[in-house]
Amino acid sequence: MPWCSNCKMEYIEGISVCPDCGGPLTDNKEVFQAANKIIFQGEELVSEQIAEFLDYSGIQSVAAGEPNENGYPVLVSEEDYDKAMKLVRFYLYKESEKRLSEESQAPEANQKAPAPYVKKADKYEDVHSSAVTLLAVGVLGSIFLIAKIAGFLPFSFGSASLLFDIVMGIIFIFFLVSGFSSLKRAKIIKGEITEEVTATKEITEWFLSEYTAASIDQAISVDADTPEELKYFQRTEYIKHEVNTRLTELDDSYLEDLTENLYHSLYETESTPDSLN
Repeated sequence: MPWCSNCKMEYIEGISVCPDCGGPLTDNKEVFQAANKIIFQGEELVSEQIAEFLDYSGIQSVAAGEPNENGYPVLVSEEDYDKAMKLVRFYLYKESEKRLSEESQAPEANQKAPAPYVKKADKYEDVHSSAVTLLAVGVLGSIFLIAKIAGFLPFSFGSASLLFDIVMGIIFIFFLVSGFSSLKRAKIIKGEITEEVTATKEITEWFLSEYTAASIDQAISVDADTPEELKYFQRTEYIKHEVNTRLTELDDSYLEDLTENLYHSLYETESTPDSLN
């Protein structure tokens, strides 16, 4: 009888598409199991996650088998088996790495992940813009307040006029102090722009002189059958490791940004997975 590998349901003869999930039906359960190989079996949740990962990675034949004493099996066609096995190993490796990282950082659970890196030039623009805005508000507000106190402006708040002047005076002084403080900080950041650009240029030139796309792929055993998603992660992890080994004092967010730039310099003709752009 026709059988749906997704819903685990049998249907009467003559039906070729599952009415529940819309997937194609096989001739029968035995035919399906004979034509596919178990790529993984374990806990239900882990099997579901692996099946979703394989499907997302382009393994069209992935399907769930009948649960048995060894757990919930994930099946793929024999044609996709080798490619799927690499993906499963990569997935399990990353999950294991993630668990170890979480366990090692458990005492520091309250620490926040590093924020995305902001280049010094961009940071200077933001701080300088804030400084100009604060100073403009402070100066214009002070002029308004002085003109009001001098009687040039027809504003009166009666008995609360003095309190208004004091409060607004404090606010505008705060704007002026914050503006000058931000302006001073912007000048410091501006002086760091050249230093950052020079350091990035030197690191990039060093790395590109020591490593090539071919040498990296050889080191991580990338071949033509390796899925693009796996290639991307393996390459970026290798680049990050090599840079961090040579330059141990780099900020985490700067290292992430530098890794992306080096990857694109080396693999500018490669297509990064859409989901990672």
